[in-house]
Order: sequence, then C-alpha cells, then structure tokens
Amino acid sequence: MDKKVMEIIRSSLLFNRMAYTPDSSREYISEKESYVSERQNEKVTEWLEISLDKLTNTDRIGLINEVMDTLSAQDLRVIRDTADKKRQAKLKVAQATAIAEMREKFGQLDLSFEEVLASEGNKKTKRRAGVSARVKYRSPDGEEWSGRGRAPVWIKNLEAEGHNREEYLVQSEG
Repeated sequence: MDKKVMEIIRSSLLFNRMAYTPDSSREYISEKESYVSERQNEKVTEWLEISLDKLTNTDRIGLINEVMDTLSAQDLRVIRDTADKKRQAKLKVAQATAIAEMREKFGQLDLSFEEVLASEGNKKTKRRAGVSARVKYRSPDGEEWSGRGRAPVWIKNLEAEGHNREEYLVQSEG
C-alpha cells in the first residue's frame, strides 16, 4: 500500500486517540467536534485521499484490519453486524441476477424457469442397490454381524463372559 496513504490513516487514527489533560479537554473536544463537522458530508476515503479503486483486495483487507485493531469490542460487534447485513444484501442481488440470467436462457430454449424447477423437483434420486456388507462375525447361535457400526448385544455378552471377538470371526470362503 502507498506509504502516503498509510501515513494519513495512521495520523487520523492517532488523532482519535490523542492524550489530553483535564485542562485541555474542552479544547480537545471542540477541536474534534469542528473536525468531525467539517468531514460530516465527506466519505472517509475522500478526506483521507484514498482511492479504493487503486487498492488491491489484499490492501483493502489490510486497511480494514489496521482500523479494526484500534476499535473496541462493541465497535467490532457493530462492524460484524453491518458486514453481515451488507453480505446478505449482496447475496440477494447475486441470487436475483442469477435467476434472471437463467430465466433468459430458458426463454431462449422456449422453457419456463418454473417448468424446469418443477421437472427437477420431481426427479427422485435413485439409490444404488448396494450389496449388504459381508458377514465378519457369527455367534454360536448363528447371529451375524458385519463388524460395522455398534457391536450387537450378543457379541458384547460373549466378550463380558471372557470370550475374544476373534473367536467368532468368519473365515472367508474361497
């Protein structure tokens, strides 16, 4: 980022954190009020002479981080809420733009957006008929378990009696 820009930003941030004695507090407050009222109608980037167009996204984020480092927790909460509102608004615009583009494309194909959505909604996803997992353990009573998921009661009972799970391992056929 341009050194001049960073210098201006730092000096403006320092102005807001100026130390003052009780004797000079009225002077400081009136100076700050006149300074703020002068700048009231200007964007901060204008009176700091920052051209956001010339900054890269990395520089913009760096600038935001520097400013955030000077803020209180309450101020950061306000920024978070404001950023979320702006994000939601931009998402709505992007969504509306995407839908408008899709409507236009479907119109070129003599389809309506609603017809396409309805036809997509009626499709049921086919679940692949998977082969059930092969049996890995078999109890003396013939109960079976693949070894996946929670251990069945029968194997827990046998282990509680002192048996080893490996005793009931099914030998692969083949």
